[in-house]
Amino acid sequence: MIKGILSIFASILGIVASTGANAASVFIFYEPDVPNCLKK
Repeated sequence: MIKGILSIFASILGIVASTGANAASVFIFYEPDVPNCLKK
């Protein structure tokens, strides 16, 4: 009984961790445009 609950809990944590990692990797590749007044 306890093994079943722990395995479900571990799988949910794995899904949450992979979702969080995918969302964070999107923000790493985000580069905002530099305004013309800041370009030299």
